Amino acid sequence: MLDRMAFWATIAVVVLVLYVASIGPWFWLNASGRLPALVIWTQHIYDPLRWTSEQSPAFRKALSAYLVLWLPAEPMEYHGE
Repeated sequence: MLDRMAFWATIAVVVLVLYVASIGPWFWLNASGRLPALVIWTQHIYDPLRWTSEQSPAFRKALSAYLVLWLPAEPMEYHGE
């Protein structure tokens, strides 16, 4: 029983870490203009992270520091909407 609980707790932690880490590549795709307009709705997947960053200055600082790593190297162009 305890082994099963430890297994599922590990799975939950890994999924949570992957979820938070996945905002970096999404941010890069979006900021560099490589995210097709058809999938821009995916930004709502990260609403819980956005909400958490609004509630916690420490989380906002950490998330901002992580997202800076994902800024595109080339200048971004605005394609207007």
